[in-house]
Amino acid sequence: MKAYRLKKSLAAILCVCFVMASFLSVFFIITHECHDCTGNDCVVCYQLENAKSTLQQLCTGIANNTSLLPVLAALILCISACFPEKKTASLVTLKIRMDN
Repeated sequence: MKAYRLKKSLAAILCVCFVMASFLSVFFIITHECHDCTGNDCVVCYQLENAKSTLQQLCTGIANNTSLLPVLAALILCISACFPEKKTASLVTLKIRMDN
């Protein structure tokens, strides 16, 4: 039982890392695409190429090994696991009697 929880936790962490790497790479590319380039050794250009390379490698690995639908389903499940549903509380669920 303990090993199962460990595997589940590691899978969740890996999924979060995958999603964060893709979203943060896209966010960085969007925010820094129009910058003042300093020339040959521009650090921002180097990081943009690094982010684009990361996205390309992630997308290539996904396209070669699986189809798009299971990947999207896994991402949705990971995101929904991170944000559990908020249970609504009512007088009935709290077992409050309304006797006068």
